[in-house]
This record gives sequence, structure tokens and C-alpha cells, in this order.
Amino acid sequence: MTFPRLATIASLALLGCGTSGNPVEAGAPSLQRSGDGSDDPTFYTNSSDAPPFVARTVSFWAVRGRNREVRLFYRPRPGETDSTEFVRFKVDARSLVARPDGSPIAEGDSLQITLSVVDGPALIVDFQPSGLQFNPRRRPELEFRIDECDLDLDGDGDVDDADRALVRSSQVFRQEAVGLPWEPQSTRQGALDFKTKVDGFTRYAVAY
Repeated sequence: MTFPRLATIASLALLGCGTSGNPVEAGAPSLQRSGDGSDDPTFYTNSSDAPPFVARTVSFWAVRGRNREVRLFYRPRPGETDSTEFVRFKVDARSLVARPDGSPIAEGDSLQITLSVVDGPALIVDFQPSGLQFNPRRRPELEFRIDECDLDLDGDGDVDDADRALVRSSQVFRQEAVGLPWEPQSTRQGALDFKTKVDGFTRYAVAY
């Protein structure tokens, strides 16, 4: 699935919220990963021919009382005008509650949110500012798309039923801080997308 290239090939778009597909709910298993690399989940990586990101860091202003959305795109492939989406993050009009210092966010107040793809082969996204508080009944939604990922997950040279089984077992994971355990999140899975509700800002990735 591709999305129109923005006029200046910007890496984000502030749009009204929407939904797509018919994802299946996947419960989070009772496991934690160490965060020291010895027992980390296996993260998704880009395919060898995936185009680069338009930008590895994007920022936008979330506003209490308005639905806001940010997207992170790959560059169009040579000869194409469409860009493939990697991440979409939606903040509901009632999601924002308090700033990291605990001060309430009033109607109409804005706060800058930044998403960064961490350097390295693993597709880990860091969210800032840490400590931002959300309404537990109106949590923001994070969506990862794996269109440009290497789907030969078992590394045997082809994409077969074994790889598709690994995709079905994949979830969104979160890591509160570098070195802490990676924890699986309740994830809704579509054909090539993974969605989860965000409790707070930290590091997120798709893994199995």
C-alpha cells in the first residue's frame, strides 16, 4: 500500500484520524526480554532494496482538542511518484492530559512530539518527550507498516509459509529505556500493518 508523495516530499502529514483494514487482535504473551541483547526479540529490518527514509526524525505539534496525525515515509523508488509509509501516529483530541512535569494540558494547548528511527538495522522508533501523560481511555494509536521490510524472516532465501507464520506471531514491542526489557504490547495485526495503543513515550518496534 502506498501513499501520495507530498508536495515537497515531506516526511510527515498532519491529517484527520481514520482507520483501515480489518485487523485481528493479538494478545500480549507473558514474556519480557532483557534489553541487554542476550534475549531480545528479533526485530524487523528493511529489505536490501528498500529506499531510504525521507527523514529519520519527524516532529509535529499535538493540540488538546484536535485530532492530529504524523507519518514517516520512505522516499519514492526510482521512476515512481508514490512514497511508502513506515509509521503513522495518531493523537486523539482527548489524548493529551499532562506535560512531563505534571502540569495539565488545557484545551487548545500544544506540545511538540518527536519520532526518531534509531540508527542501526533494527527498525526501532524512539518517542519524545518522555513522561508525557495520556488519557488511558483515549490513548494515541501507533501503526507500523512492513511493506519495505525484509520478509525472509528465517533467512533461507525465500518468503514461504515459515516466514508468514513468523509474521503472524509478530507484535509491537516497547522498551522503557535502553537496557531495560523489551515488553510485547497488545497488537492488532492486518496484512502488512501492526497497531497498538500507546501508554507513554519510549522506544517501539515490530518484532517476534
